Amino acid sequence: MTFTEIHRRLREEEDPARRRRLEQFVVEVVRNLPTYPVDQAALVALQVSDVVDIHRCEDLTQVIQRAWRLPVYPESEWRMLGHRPMTTATPIRFETPRETPAAGEPTTEAHYIDRDMLRTPAAGDTTGSSPRSLRSATGDAVHGWSRRVVHDAGAAGVYVDLHAELPAHSVAMLGNLWKIGAVAEWAEGLGSATSRQRVNPAAVSRMPAGPALPHRDAWYHLELNPQLGPEVFAEICLCVASILSGYSPQVWENPYVIRRRGPMRIIECEAAGYLAGGRLGAPRRRTCTEWFRLHSGNDEPLPEEFRWDLVLHTAARVEDLLRGDTEPVWMEAEAALGGD
Repeated sequence: MTFTEIHRRLREEEDPARRRRLEQFVVEVVRNLPTYPVDQAALVALQVSDVVDIHRCEDLTQVIQRAWRLPVYPESEWRMLGHRPMTTATPIRFETPRETPAAGEPTTEAHYIDRDMLRTPAAGDTTGSSPRSLRSATGDAVHGWSRRVVHDAGAAGVYVDLHAELPAHSVAMLGNLWKIGAVAEWAEGLGSATSRQRVNPAAVSRMPAGPALPHRDAWYHLELNPQLGPEVFAEICLCVASILSGYSPQVWENPYVIRRRGPMRIIECEAAGYLAGGRLGAPRRRTCTEWFRLHSGNDEPLPEEFRWDLVLHTAARVEDLLRGDTEPVWMEAEAALGGD
């Protein structure tokens, strides 16, 4: 399912209260299920929302409880654990990844959540896999995967002194900011603003050289308010989301053009940062942003102008960048041109 199709599915729910809960559930499942790509996690949420009675939730706290570490496994793994699907179970089907392009229709594999499974331990098996042990195993997998990071030699130490309370995996992830030509730094004089992005005109004609990117050679200066404290990682996710979504100039394509404008800029970038931050093992911000005020409300769904496809796609890109799963953006752009 594409991000556009996910957007359409959410918009198809006409009842405002039901759409509100469904939107919240999609966000929290995507945020808390980093073992699946963003699009697949969103599909899980859409397909199991009725199974977990999401519309009975009274507030966001209950939604988060439903979404927290949702045990989702392929049928083959469930059977290895001594379970089989109920006859009433609805499979969640994902395409089986291919190493290389292949002819013919893609194959799919059925996945199920724990509520759709019956325990069928083998004769003499007194251990099995209880719901509690499965949720514990899921929690361990989520914890480990969210902290997975790939970085170049020397990148892990670039931001080691940014803030004492930042966990080591978050510090290492920030070492991948050079792949969009950015440096993050504390800045005085921002007033009530939490951050400010600046394009460095002197550097737009040069390619960033590596993880230890000098200030003078950075395309972007992400200036951060010292009052953020340990919430700085979430703010950096927001800044990166603004760049990768096109709300800020994309220097590797054209440093003087802003491709995207609109009233949803801050909310959409905050939403993408919230999703990516959760998937990367960062705590939720303690301060209430405009996005979180809308997300946590019970009355109305998000504005019609809110673009789920853009937000989900941007969240996936922010996650991939900071996790270290991508090449520098200018190399990706060159590869895309070569593919054309």
